[in-house]
Amino acid sequence: MAFSSPMDSNDGVAKILSDEYFRDLASKLGTEKWLTLAAELDLRKSEIEQLKKDHQSVRDQIFNMFVKWRQNIGPNLHLSHVNTLVQSLKTVNQTDLAVKLEVRTGELSNSETTHHGNTNVHVKGDKNTTIVGAVKDSTFHFH
Repeated sequence: MAFSSPMDSNDGVAKILSDEYFRDLASKLGTEKWLTLAAELDLRKSEIEQLKKDHQSVRDQIFNMFVKWRQNIGPNLHLSHVNTLVQSLKTVNQTDLAVKLEVRTGELSNSETTHHGNTNVHVKGDKNTTIVGAVKDSTFHFH
């Protein structure tokens, strides 16, 4: 019996740091804030200049800044990367966007999936949710 939280996997974080989310974030981030945010996310000046050169609209520059940041991280996305983005948003006074990301992260981390043979159990709830069940000859109990 394998039990995992989506936040333990690259898939869970990839759902949070998706292109769809980055497009939404780019539309909400103040155009005057993105350069400061890019520096907070450790993008190099040369990367920022390339983004400006390659993309005419500021919204596209912002979206591609997030994509570039995710690419710089590489394939091993972790919750710490989401936390980096949250803290960076707070640093550039985008607390409302940071809080929304924290809520988004919390919703995913409160959702747990277990797999046993061809049976999947998906639970979404608060930290106090208790699930007890059995699949054929196996029993599972989660808190």
